[in-house]
Amino acid sequence: LAVAGARSSILSLWKIDDKATSEFMINFYKRLKFGETRLEALLNTQKDFRDGIINSSDSTENWKDEYYWGAFQLSGDWRSINF
Repeated sequence: LAVAGARSSILSLWKIDDKATSEFMINFYKRLKFGETRLEALLNTQKDFRDGIINSSDSTENWKDEYYWGAFQLSGDWRSINF
């Protein structure tokens, strides 16, 4: 991806539930839009999952588990994006 010109990428180390991934990315991009750096947005989104701020509406799933938030890794530029 870097060779193709991407400054940074969010990568997943394993397959994750689609709904959890969707909520993760929505929160991540909202944080970027409000001025957080890529790294801050990633770490704060992961924290929101750990703290239960973002959680499944399905009572059988608990997104606090590292399985849902720990797979996401930032590769490349960690600075903020200028919109």
